[in-house]
Amino acid sequence: MPARVGPVPGGAAVQPAAQRVYYPGLDFLRGIAAMLVVAYHLGPRIELPWIAPHAYLMVDLFFCMSGFVIGNAYQEALHKRTLSIARFLGARTARLYAMILVGSILGFLTEIILEIHKGSHDISDVMKALFQSCILLPDLDPGNLGPGIFPLNGVFWSLFFEIWANIVFGVLMYAARRPMLWITPIVLFSSIFSLSFIASHGSIEHAGVEFDHFYAGFARVSLSFFCGVLIFRFRDLIRKIPSSISVTTVLALCIANMPTLSSGQNIAFDIFILFVGIPLIVILGAAAHPSKKFSKVAYMSGLMSYPLYALHYPIIRSAGVLIRSVNLSFTHRLILEISLLIVLVIFATGVEYFVERPITRWLKSRLSGKAQTWNRSSLNGLTRTGEDAR
Repeated sequence: MPARVGPVPGGAAVQPAAQRVYYPGLDFLRGIAAMLVVAYHLGPRIELPWIAPHAYLMVDLFFCMSGFVIGNAYQEALHKRTLSIARFLGARTARLYAMILVGSILGFLTEIILEIHKGSHDISDVMKALFQSCILLPDLDPGNLGPGIFPLNGVFWSLFFEIWANIVFGVLMYAARRPMLWITPIVLFSSIFSLSFIASHGSIEHAGVEFDHFYAGFARVSLSFFCGVLIFRFRDLIRKIPSSISVTTVLALCIANMPTLSSGQNIAFDIFILFVGIPLIVILGAAAHPSKKFSKVAYMSGLMSYPLYALHYPIIRSAGVLIRSVNLSFTHRLILEISLLIVLVIFATGVEYFVERPITRWLKSRLSGKAQTWNRSSLNGLTRTGEDAR
């Protein structure tokens, strides 16, 4: 079955309908990747660290999917200047900000509760962190709340770098006569920097997450995001590749659940996945043509992926404190992890329908100057996707 054509938010200013394609394989993969990130963060907090120990690489998969789908939705309109940079950035802000606001408030409430329990620092640090989180401003000053650049909601580091990549993408597509001549060296230089970071730190895991490695985040997102943009250039060839959603799902699960490796082995593994595994998964995901019935499942998977990703971290922090205070057997802890994951997926789906959609619709009407029809087909791969180092 050929990939389905679908409308994209932004009206005629985005892509012509004949060129806007919905990729259900990427939608389904987005949900799987978000759930693996949840498992990655939850495991150590309930003493199951062997679950998805390499799921930090799902963030890089999110970045790559994002580059592909953003290219699908906006590349031609920006390059032909039928869509301005301001309207493009307004659309991206409207798409992301609802969960940034809700995730910031949720992280704030979680931190307040934990600090009342611990009593380790005053409320001024938390209020400062809330303000910075709401405007997605990283905290590069080591403080009492922890080493992360977004201490209230650790996954926001990836949203910050996602927006940065979106800005660069928009400017290049709009202003450059031949944008690919700029994007190719960006991928090359970010590859060199990422290789250097992995070689010196043993992994890409902490790049961009903490203030000590903040600047490495620019290379990390540039590598995967613009690799996704380059992959999109070959979309016509990709559609002819035989693939299935089951193949991409198995590959993602195998990557995330690769057992803990030695330092040298982990360096080789991260490099291979970043440069071969993730692009391959995106190519196969874009090439997958599931049945109409399964495409509905893929749609629902993509539907809950961003709220799940953006909101799970504060909830897991709170749950971890409670769980560690109770002596549970291995079986009970495993059942608890599965149960919490299911509950979070249901919660994220409800948030999508009753919180994110109304806020996003309102933001779009204000940022674009007119109401725009909500449609999921232009949403990017993360969900945008990142996670915090454990």
